[in-house]
Amino acid sequence: MIKKRCLNCGADLRGIYCHRCGQRDLNARRSSITFIADTLDAIFSFEARLWRTLGSLAVFPGRITRDYMDGRRARYVPPIRLYLGATLLLFLVLQLTDVAIFNIRISDEERARIAQVEEAVTTARARSLTQEVTYEDALAEEITARFGGEGGEGTEAPQIFDLSGASFEVFVPAPPPETISGIFNEEVIQQIMKVDLQDEDEKSQEFSRNLMTGINRVMSDPRAFNRLINEYLPRLLIIQLPLFSLLLGLLYVRRKLVLVGHLLFSLHYHVFMFFLLMAMFTLVALTDGRFGGWPMAGAFFIVTSIYLTVALKIYSGQGWIKSVVKSFVAGFGYGILLNISFTLLIMIASWDYISFI
Repeated sequence: MIKKRCLNCGADLRGIYCHRCGQRDLNARRSSITFIADTLDAIFSFEARLWRTLGSLAVFPGRITRDYMDGRRARYVPPIRLYLGATLLLFLVLQLTDVAIFNIRISDEERARIAQVEEAVTTARARSLTQEVTYEDALAEEITARFGGEGGEGTEAPQIFDLSGASFEVFVPAPPPETISGIFNEEVIQQIMKVDLQDEDEKSQEFSRNLMTGINRVMSDPRAFNRLINEYLPRLLIIQLPLFSLLLGLLYVRRKLVLVGHLLFSLHYHVFMFFLLMAMFTLVALTDGRFGGWPMAGAFFIVTSIYLTVALKIYSGQGWIKSVVKSFVAGFGYGILLNISFTLLIMIASWDYISFI
């Protein structure tokens, strides 16, 4: 009896697939009909695994990770491939829906106050050039004339950005370019901060000026700012994967659950969040923001919290009480990590935004 050998590595074949390299025993010299049939079989086989994976991910939290750890893997899409595909889809949806993850809206009253501050700065600069008065004293007098106060030497310069006049928004349609503008004219920022930072060292002054210039430009073009957030977001989420896995490792240190299992759980949990975000972004875009904002963010928090509790119970095999407590601790710890990372993300994007204009 003639033994068939693998055309790739030369090992003796014991079935359709080589036991050494895994290549399927297919001769490339076959008819077009056979080639098409094999291609369709591969496509629909993957499609069946994809729908089975997504269905289990949505309806049975934690089951895919549990099945993987128990050796039942062939029925699902590999986790790394699933994560990369979900990440690609998420940012494609972000581009198509044009939803702003983060936006700052300035009230009309605040913009009126800003206009007065700009007028005061312009007048003070002109007076300092034509009269025997320093720019700092002239600015203090102009601010006093417009906003009240004692005036004179030592009067504080106006705040560049008054948080009471701003609203911070999430999950909203990106505002049209013709409806937005910066907080201040950038030359005005430099002049005001010269007064505000006169007691600071040179490096602190440069840092503050650059940061405020970046924030001002964020206000001028929130779409570009969100594009930068989208650029940095994949790096942020990749960092969150091992951090969340280590957090689970601390919570289940007494259980016979290996770190690889925690990493798989983290991958599947993030994929679920990605698809949930995609659905929410699409809903915000289709309803023109009627279903968006902070209520949408609250819904996201509630759904992911419930999902995490159920998923941890199925994955770990522990009871409901322990699962609820551990999901609360895991969610709280993950929330802290995510908030720190997202704050850094916004600061980095604001800083880098200066070089993109």
